[in-house]
Amino acid sequence: LNLQAVQLDPGNLNYRLNTANVLMMLGRYSNALGVLKVAQQVAKTPLEAAVVQRMVQRVNDFWARAGHASP
Repeated sequence: LNLQAVQLDPGNLNYRLNTANVLMMLGRYSNALGVLKVAQQVAKTPLEAAVVQRMVQRVNDFWARAGHASP
């Protein structure tokens, strides 16, 4: 449903953050980072950009805890 929400409203940063969070929880860290890379382009304010950057760090932290080297 998150992917459908992003398709319906690609400029909605919250939909992208939710999608990245679900992917991260599923252990699909690379996919989550891909979603966040696009989210960085969608961010319109410095606050939004900071939120995306924190999420990138969070995904990388989870990835490291899972025993994998982050990209």
